[in-house]
Amino acid sequence: SNSSSGISARSSVPQDPAQPDPRQQLLPVAKLDPKVIQALGYLTRPYNEESKQAPRAAPSSDELDTQREALIRHNQREKEGMREIVQQQIRSWKRRLQYSDPRMDQEVERTWPLLEYAKRRTEGMPMVFFDISRDPTLLSSDSIRIVLEDGQEASRPLVEEYMHLEFSPTTRFTMLTLKCEQSELDNWDVVIQRPDGIRIMDIFEEIFRTYNVPLTPKEYYNQHQLAASSVCQQAFFRRASHNPDLMDEIGDKGMSRIDLMADRTLFNGTFFNADIRQYHFQLLQQHSEDIGSSRLY
Repeated sequence: SNSSSGISARSSVPQDPAQPDPRQQLLPVAKLDPKVIQALGYLTRPYNEESKQAPRAAPSSDELDTQREALIRHNQREKEGMREIVQQQIRSWKRRLQYSDPRMDQEVERTWPLLEYAKRRTEGMPMVFFDISRDPTLLSSDSIRIVLEDGQEASRPLVEEYMHLEFSPTTRFTMLTLKCEQSELDNWDVVIQRPDGIRIMDIFEEIFRTYNVPLTPKEYYNQHQLAASSVCQQAFFRRASHNPDLMDEIGDKGMSRIDLMADRTLFNGTFFNADIRQYHFQLLQQHSEDIGSSRLY
């Protein structure tokens, strides 16, 4: 058989007498020293019949090291370029923040609904409860409740009157960036702008808009353990139940950023961070002792 004679089926095909035997062309090569063959590149690249050019030799270890170093330098230059672009954006934002609102250099007096619960309760102020998972623009949402000093709940017209108070009674703000202290929402800052002065309602509405956004596939993947937890799933269904007219739409969009906070959706006032010249806010659990006996629902 062919296998026993050592001759392959392909080699047994008769050759055209007019064409030279390719095996005969390789004979001079076979007689060369193996090191010479490797140097000439016969083992790494076949002879190029079309271009009639001699095969290139395999790169030496020194050449490979040079190519590797060049690739590393190229990648480093790309990283440095991207880092510089990001730093330019940060510097631009800081300049914009500094020159558009120089009052951010120091803390200013804030309107009482924006003070933390403990300070309001200690000083005998009305208590404002804002559930950031519910739309503050809907009159029927019960997103905002105000309990007056005498323990009575404020009427809706009074609530709306209080919501038109500006961020500060002494200084007008036209642009403001708020950062949530909870790590679950750390990726999304709340940016409020209003040329006529930022009001309490502008802040509450922008907080709701910022976090009432469906998670992207990448965001869900990054937070998949938290998003799949029972408390976050319950928060999603609770949010849908608060909006029966939008239940199908909410179900189609899936989990939102605010669902990552589970039942920690009570706005606990603003604080000023002097190190980064930025106001930030905290969220409390819905049934936390910090809000006493008052409840949103």
